[in-house]
Amino acid sequence: MSFCEPRSCKRVTKHKHISEETFKKIDIEIRQIIDNNYVVAEKILQENIDILHTMAKALIEFETIDKDQIDDLMERKPMREAAAIIDSDVTSTELGKGVVDVSKDIDDCSNKKPLSVGDKEQIA
Repeated sequence: MSFCEPRSCKRVTKHKHISEETFKKIDIEIRQIIDNNYVVAEKILQENIDILHTMAKALIEFETIDKDQIDDLMERKPMREAAAIIDSDVTSTELGKGVVDVSKDIDDCSNKKPLSVGDKEQIA
């Protein structure tokens, strides 16, 4: 594989025994692969532009979507509710509303004994 250095435009490679002709053939083949796959990717995006826009709107609204929701969008079905999100000791099914009333938990902590030397608190 060859690369053009910014200032000198010399070929850079780890295999110095490859001829200039071979470099040209490799460069042409790589260019064809890139161009062909660009066309394929563009066609896929154009054929599925509705999914792309729906997914973009969902991500803007919810910030995250799960695998099942992506599957729904890819099948052009209405997107189901988000699965429960489990974070540490808090389970939430509402995205964007991560505020939890912890005042009860704080009161419960007053009954716990402090950690002894060598005990480690585990945080998720």
